Amino acid sequence: MSATLPAPMRWMTLLFLVAVAGGCSNAPSEADCQKLLDKTIELDAAESGAPFEMQADDKAKFISECVDALPRGRVACALKAASKAQMRACDEG
Repeated sequence: MSATLPAPMRWMTLLFLVAVAGGCSNAPSEADCQKLLDKTIELDAAESGAPFEMQADDKAKFISECVDALPRGRVACALKAASKAQMRACDEG
C-alpha cells in the first residue's frame, strides 16, 4: 500500500530538505572570506613592512572565488594562521 502525503506536507518536506541541503554546504561564508582577505592583507603588510593595498574589484573577486572554490575548513585554518607560512600550510593539509 502506497501512502501519499497531502500537498501541504509534500511542500513542507521539500522545503525542509532544501534547507538541510543548503546548511550542509562546505563553502565558507562571505563574512569568513572577508575575514580571510583582511588576514591576508594584514600578514602581507607585516611580512613586507609596507602597507598592502587592493582595489575594490580585486577584493570582490577574492571574496567571490573564496566562497566558490575554498573549503570551509581551509578558510578556518588560514584564519588561525600567525604567518604566511602557516597560512600556506593550510593549503597542504
